[in-house]
Amino acid sequence: MPTEGQFPEPLVGAIWSMWGQAERKPRMRMIGNSMSPFINEDDILLIDPKPKTIRIGDVVIYRREGKCIAHRVVGIKKSKPKKLLLLKGDNVFGSDPPVPGEMVIGKVLGKENASNKTDYTTMRWLVLNPIMAVVSMLVGRSHIFYRIFRRLCRLLLRGLPKL
Repeated sequence: MPTEGQFPEPLVGAIWSMWGQAERKPRMRMIGNSMSPFINEDDILLIDPKPKTIRIGDVVIYRREGKCIAHRVVGIKKSKPKKLLLLKGDNVFGSDPPVPGEMVIGKVLGKENASNKTDYTTMRWLVLNPIMAVVSMLVGRSHIFYRIFRRLCRLLLRGLPKL
């Protein structure tokens, strides 16, 4: 039985399928801070419900225990018969259990909040996201790296030139 705020899996699947067929890009509000500082609580995420490709560094949405989770792809294992994604939140130490590719329900294309919009399909983010995946994996192994990482992220967000 779903808890408050959760929907049965068949209902979510049907709604998501309708979004994809209508060629619409659904939006979701971020809850939690697992992707901070790049995606923060209450940011609105623009989602591609039918991504053609998923690469290391992309932020994807998948369902686990009735909840939608947005985490970064930090690795891809191609094992027969299916592809497994290694996912991790930028602001958490541990990785998620491997996720089969078919469990991904969308890829984050951008975000917006009260002060700005960010398009993750620009060259700036296409370069930065894979770097973030590597750094996120390194940071997940050390508290000292984590503190350094957080400071560098704040500096990057303030001073990174637009490409």
